[in-house]
Amino acid sequence: MKLTKRGKYYYFRHYVDGKQHWQNTKETEHMKAKVYMEDFLSAKNKSNQKTANGKYNIDTLLWTDFCKLYMDWANSTKKAPESDTLVIKQINKHLGIKYLKELDEPKIRHYLSVRKMFDKIKDSSLNRQLHVIKSMWTFAINNLGIDVKSPAKLVKDKPVARTVKIQFYTIEQKNKILEQANPLYMKVLCWLMFSFALRLKEAALVQWEDINFKTNRILIYPHKTETKDPNAPSLVMPTDFANFIKKVPKVCKYVCGKEFTTRKQLTDLSQLIRKQFKRIVGFGSAHICRHTWISHAVNNPIIKERDILKYARISDPKTLDSYAHYKLERETAIANAVYQDQTKTNPTKQELEQQIQALIDLKNKLYK
Repeated sequence: MKLTKRGKYYYFRHYVDGKQHWQNTKETEHMKAKVYMEDFLSAKNKSNQKTANGKYNIDTLLWTDFCKLYMDWANSTKKAPESDTLVIKQINKHLGIKYLKELDEPKIRHYLSVRKMFDKIKDSSLNRQLHVIKSMWTFAINNLGIDVKSPAKLVKDKPVARTVKIQFYTIEQKNKILEQANPLYMKVLCWLMFSFALRLKEAALVQWEDINFKTNRILIYPHKTETKDPNAPSLVMPTDFANFIKKVPKVCKYVCGKEFTTRKQLTDLSQLIRKQFKRIVGFGSAHICRHTWISHAVNNPIIKERDILKYARISDPKTLDSYAHYKLERETAIANAVYQDQTKTNPTKQELEQQIQALIDLKNKLYK
């Protein structure tokens, strides 16, 4: 095996599943690098040797080999393995451990403190990274058969106050966006998102065949969350949306008039919408349109929570908490109405007008 100096440190090549991999010795002297290489290769041979019952040995399993096993599992089972890759890179940077067993409780605490002190990351981000480390140890115990207790479970999450950064638009701001958004495809997307609590990708992929003007309904296909129901939700179109969409020319199969099907196209579109909203109302993003619909629905006493969950296609009621933003007037009304006697409440102005009109109608009927 040959050592090669690349920049400051010596490297050597070894093979993982038949693919070449460069290993950094982190040594600047040739003799020390050679000792490191020999120890590494010897440990690697022991690392891949399982015990008699087919389980991996915690005393010999190399960190590099474990990371390979873990990432193969994460790529096949997790929806976002990129966070796992990031944590592994940071552990290599700050800890430089050789064996998996070295990732013990003191090392995990040291890693989190270094990330916070020098990299200035927030406690919420530290918690997410801690969850990845816990996932690693869960994989090692359950999938590799390593008979140890997870040291990561001894490290608790940092207490973080829940903050809701995403706002929602007032009715005036929503109407202003619908009036001033341009070109036409941008206006259509805004109408779709505001009218049906759609995510940007869902709005961009709505097709003309999904709209039935005879029944006044639209089909919404989920493009983010998995669903057990093969049938797309069928929603009634609001009158103002139906009147608007009838006037939109059909230039392609997509209602918005353009094709946004790739990740890059959707990313660029999201940036364009941000610029539009900043120009029109000073802030915002496409996803705030979904928050706007749900927030106004929650603040409307006539609409029930079950209706919101169905219309906004939310399966878990807890998810509604992250979308619902109460108006101050609504919160005040809730606080004051808890102990009110509903049988003695004063009628509203609208109710009084309806009662007066009913009396006038009755009077006219009697005179006739």
